[in-house]
Amino acid sequence: MAPYIATAQRQFEQQQAEALAKKLAIEKAEKEQALIDLYNQRDHYWQQAHEQADRTCPTGYDAASRYLHQLFEAYQLHDNAASFEQRFKRFVTANSRRKALLNRLSDLPK
Repeated sequence: MAPYIATAQRQFEQQQAEALAKKLAIEKAEKEQALIDLYNQRDHYWQQAHEQADRTCPTGYDAASRYLHQLFEAYQLHDNAASFEQRFKRFVTANSRRKALLNRLSDLPK
């Protein structure tokens, strides 16, 4: 009986691993598609980041940070980090007096 239980256990664990791998692959594909869509509308998202920063409140800064982090990932996916850095520098310069906002962006390349 024990060999059957061990075989069933291995099969169950293999099925669990396959299901997890499939789930992760789907999540990765969905995230990549979202980043592709974002990149295709990047000018809109840059504008949104500026508008949120202009609100000069914590929720606006959080939203601007979220947009910029997503833009960074989208530019990386398209192997276009130099273009991101150029626009990001302009964003930072335009918002240089907003220390709370800049603190939220400290992990992005300058």
